[in-house]
Amino acid sequence: MLAHASLAMQTAFSCLLVCLLEFYYRRVAREAWLRWFAYSWVAQAVYVAALWTAFDDLSGGLAIRAAVSLLGFIVPPTIALTGIALLRGRTPSRTWIAALYLGGLAAAAITFAAGLPHPFDGLVASQIHHIPRYICYGLASLLTAWAFARHGRQRHLAGSMVTAGAWAFFALMNLVRAWQWSVTSTWAPGGAEDHPDLIQFALITFVTNSVVWIAMSIGVGLLLTETAERSERRARQALRELQEAQTERSRLAQLVEQSRDAILVVSAGQLRYLNGAAANLLGYSAEQIPSLFMKPLDEVCGIAAEDSMRTQMDGSIAATGMWEGQSEWRNRLTGERIPVLVGAFAMGAREGDAASTGLIGHDRRAQVRMEEELRQAQRQEALGRLAGGIAHDFNNLLTVMMGYASLAIEEGVSEPLRHSIGEILTAARRAAAITDQLRAFGRRQALRAAAFDLNALVNSMRGTLDKLVEGDVELRYDLCEASLSVRADAAQIEQVLMNLVLNARQAIDGWGRIVVRTSRADSKDAPAGDARGFVMIEVEDSGAGIEPDVLEHIFDPYFTTRSTGTGLGLSMAYGIVRQSEGQIRVASQPGGGSVFTVLLPAGSAVETASGVANQAGSAALDGREMVMAVDDRPEVAAFVAACLAHYGYRVTTYSDSESALAAVREGAVAPQLVIRDVMMPGMPLREFADRMRELRPGVPMVLMSGLPEASVAPLIEGSGGYFISKPFVPEQLAALVRRVLDAAAILGSVTK
Repeated sequence: MLAHASLAMQTAFSCLLVCLLEFYYRRVAREAWLRWFAYSWVAQAVYVAALWTAFDDLSGGLAIRAAVSLLGFIVPPTIALTGIALLRGRTPSRTWIAALYLGGLAAAAITFAAGLPHPFDGLVASQIHHIPRYICYGLASLLTAWAFARHGRQRHLAGSMVTAGAWAFFALMNLVRAWQWSVTSTWAPGGAEDHPDLIQFALITFVTNSVVWIAMSIGVGLLLTETAERSERRARQALRELQEAQTERSRLAQLVEQSRDAILVVSAGQLRYLNGAAANLLGYSAEQIPSLFMKPLDEVCGIAAEDSMRTQMDGSIAATGMWEGQSEWRNRLTGERIPVLVGAFAMGAREGDAASTGLIGHDRRAQVRMEEELRQAQRQEALGRLAGGIAHDFNNLLTVMMGYASLAIEEGVSEPLRHSIGEILTAARRAAAITDQLRAFGRRQALRAAAFDLNALVNSMRGTLDKLVEGDVELRYDLCEASLSVRADAAQIEQVLMNLVLNARQAIDGWGRIVVRTSRADSKDAPAGDARGFVMIEVEDSGAGIEPDVLEHIFDPYFTTRSTGTGLGLSMAYGIVRQSEGQIRVASQPGGGSVFTVLLPAGSAVETASGVANQAGSAALDGREMVMAVDDRPEVAAFVAACLAHYGYRVTTYSDSESALAAVREGAVAPQLVIRDVMMPGMPLREFADRMRELRPGVPMVLMSGLPEASVAPLIEGSGGYFISKPFVPEQLAALVRRVLDAAAILGSVTK
């Protein structure tokens, strides 16, 4: 009865544990050790059933002997495999399974064969079966106890530690039972009621097994509860992380979609994704985007066969995982070739897909335009300096030509000769006008800035502009409704507008249209990096347009594609606008007309300098004072001497500053007025003025230059001299000299 009760309790606990473990395995976590734990208790329940049958029939037939031997040694390997599965975190390898079960089968076969000669209910047969079985149970239970203890320490699970303790106690009890069976000489299943110590052993076995089963049930239940709670916490944490990842992914997707750069994803040369900026850049609508997927990238972007993105990108990504370079994409709607800076990088491949490549394309049109504007500005600046220098030298020559011609006319020559000299003067004045245009291009012409309304200026010029475009050309005005205040030289801006309209008229062959448009420039139209407000005037024509190679030189002086014209109109407009701190642009395509855009700063003050050479009134120009003329060009110095000598002055000339100072220092000359060119080799003007006034305190000076006063203002500052611009005629020079000497006489500052 006691044996049957013990077997019934073991069977009940085994079934309970199997149900718990199987439920947890199926519903919570499919961990390998749970399934092997359940297998061990199934094997234990089957073994207990075999023992139940054996106790009911102690005759010990072969079938009962084989079943008890086989099942008794199948349980320990299953218990050991539970510990191995827990240690490895996965199902034991086939090698472990085969080795342990083959070892159990071998032990079962050995004990079966060894027990056959002895009665099944005798002491020897029981020792042969129980001693090795209890030892195997003990060793397997020790392994499993160690595995549960390690598992509990690593994961801080109390249930695992309780289960480990139950397994350890079970192992100890089995090893003690093996020892007890080895030392007994009277225990036998047959006649057990005659052996009180065997009954005591059976009772202790029943109690200890009950304690083990109860402790193991509690431990397993606690372990499963803790594991379930942790799994639930992990699931909640994973859900939160998934939600956060989805939120972050949504933000990243929004960032990609809102990016102003084109972003594309390519796999095996086919498009997988592109954002809105890429679609806009390439001329596709939002509805067309899905139809582009899986199309070749070269077709979608319109990449030429020789483009570096085709020839270099794939090889560089394969070698280094990234590539950066220049490419040209084509806008599908306009056909425009768009310069793009492309950065490409390798992306991880999804399962079953080829590796992907991410592309980020930055539209370089604005940068290319600014670079071109910078190159154009630098080129025009160099040409301007050259033009200004030419104008300076030319004015020196014109000074001599016009001066001597004027003197010749005043000498009372014959009428035919007077007429010829007059023609020379007329031609010289025209040449002087050309030098003014060159100085305007070189931004060396003085401006007379004043505030004015740009719309009012355009309206005042309508009559003049209409006459310029008579014929089959229609001239329209599209003026801003609001007042557009500009501070500049109105006369010069009129000249710019006339030149642009005339250029537009000459570009139209037959019927056409010209539009003069004014507006306030927005930030995208303003020069890069300039925060000031700008006013814009545009002249648009429907002419033949300008070829790209011509467009590059459109503002160069003397550059023209027509059989008539000087080629100075647009270059002069360029110089005036640049000197007014503005900007002039041109956009044109062959056959598509042209648009010239002038940007002028709104409301900014322009500081200018003005000349001081005034026309003489009715006052006398003659004089008898001593004048010193210093110029590195002897012909100019000689002309100044001849000019002033004509009005009675005594003049000495010098070609360098050092010789002029030496003459004064040695007393060879005592000038009452010094005339000097501003820019001469050798001694700077300021040093010359200081040293001259040390020798001749208070002596006045007249400074002359082929450049306007505004251009040489830094050079003449502090010299205390009066300025006259070349070319000039004798009467202008004499008037200024007389006025300066009279002012000096009033101050009484010159020793005569």
